[in-house]
Amino acid sequence: MNILAGFAQVPGGFGPPPDMEMNQPPTPTEMAEQESKWMKKKLNLSKEQYENVSALNLVYANIRSEKMTARIGQWQPGQLPSQDEMQKMREEDQKLEQEKEAKLKGILTIEQWETYQKKKKNMPQNIGMVPSTGSMPGNP
Repeated sequence: MNILAGFAQVPGGFGPPPDMEMNQPPTPTEMAEQESKWMKKKLNLSKEQYENVSALNLVYANIRSEKMTARIGQWQPGQLPSQDEMQKMREEDQKLEQEKEAKLKGILTIEQWETYQKKKKNMPQNIGMVPSTGSMPGNP
């Protein structure tokens, strides 16, 4: 069924059809688990590395989730952040990612780190965090 056709079947034409499941975003624990499993598979992590990577991923997934919740609470429904606010959020996210990667680099071998650097750009699609086709809405 064409997803757009499904929206047209709803009284008033807005929202998903009543029989369509609304997926909740993954929890921080689910995100960390998926990321850790991807890393274990792609980087051939040892048991100890997997435990350390899993703990690190969970810490940072919780931080990202808390930041997102705080950000969402800043705006009124329907209100979008300004360009300056968006830039600030991107910078904060990049800083957090750099901090996490510095710790990750201490867990991985040189070869694993190089493999991670090559493959990480495809990780979100591979673990189901973003659509695998096209770009995210608003991000061409």
